[in-house]
Amino acid sequence: MEMAKGKRESNRNGTWKKVTLADGSIRWEVRVLVDGARRKKRVKSKAEGKKWIRELLDKSDIGQLEHPNEITLGAYVSHWQDHMKDQVKPSTLKDYMAIVNTHLLPAFKTRKLKNITEIDLNTFFDRTLTDKGLAPNTKRNIRRVFSQIMEMARKEKIVGFNPVTDIPPIKGANTNSRKALTIEQAQDLLRGAKAYYEKKKDYKSTNVSIYPFLLLCLHTGARLGELLALEWNDIDREHNTIAINKTYTKNNTVQPPKTINSNRKVSVPKEVVNMCLPLNDGVSPYVFHTKSGTHITQHNMERSLKAVIAFAHLPFTVLFHELRHTFATIAVSKGEPITNVSSILGHSKTSTTLDFYAHSTQDGMKETSDTVAKELGFIE
Repeated sequence: MEMAKGKRESNRNGTWKKVTLADGSIRWEVRVLVDGARRKKRVKSKAEGKKWIRELLDKSDIGQLEHPNEITLGAYVSHWQDHMKDQVKPSTLKDYMAIVNTHLLPAFKTRKLKNITEIDLNTFFDRTLTDKGLAPNTKRNIRRVFSQIMEMARKEKIVGFNPVTDIPPIKGANTNSRKALTIEQAQDLLRGAKAYYEKKKDYKSTNVSIYPFLLLCLHTGARLGELLALEWNDIDREHNTIAINKTYTKNNTVQPPKTINSNRKVSVPKEVVNMCLPLNDGVSPYVFHTKSGTHITQHNMERSLKAVIAFAHLPFTVLFHELRHTFATIAVSKGEPITNVSSILGHSKTSTTLDFYAHSTQDGMKETSDTVAKELGFIE
């Protein structure tokens, strides 16, 4: 039952939960009941949280506090944005907000969340976005962001359900546009990289690291930036694992991983670990480094990959993210548990159905890693 405006509720100090992010920083999740509605916000300090509570209560006193059930998309987006700051990289959130500002707010800014219906959404996706001439993949990205916003509103009990989930899949371009190499292509790539390595290793060239780098890509499914950020103290030679806890960006900065779940420990065949060891020349804490000991940039590692393809006269091209997709495709095609594959890749979540599966174990992850290595012919 909604209380009369202006009356402060008993839990005026709120309830607090301490949250530790992937980069080790601390946030506080504060919840407070005001005007008969539960409200939540994640803040950097208790002082910030207390200020937010005071502002809520002050607005309540003068009758200017909007009940969550009456909130519009335009008003809710800022709350969602604050929440996502701790969930994804700044560059990812920037892309999300571009979608929000360009497509969602012009159509739904003043609409109450509870009043956004399946009919509205069908009209939006089938007519409004189509009239703009947007590609199917762009429409899928818009649908994904819209669904994230509405799903958060559902979890906060602002809406009873997420209407975006009832919208039929966007037809058109392939939803899985990333390609995967065949096992034969992956083996050809590794053979070419090894020959390139043998030719270049005596010259102490930065390019020499491309072979062990490709081995790690294809045997862990790690992202390009995650491996470029790898340090020697992230490698556990006793247990043959690597700790992925940061990423080296296109802007040449080290940042926390893409998501909280991207912070992980991955099993690696010892033969692959051993191939990395010659790179440890005592010059740098980074596994993949230049002669001066600095990080190898994403651009330069991509150039090295192109050099291998040209050197080996391979009849195909490949991007680093497609090597990640290759790892996953091989593992799944060989019957490896999807929960193991998801954990190794550092995905935030699997589908709802997969939530019923048992959690992966370190042993299970090792079996998955070894299965891919055997298929690639690197270990017996």
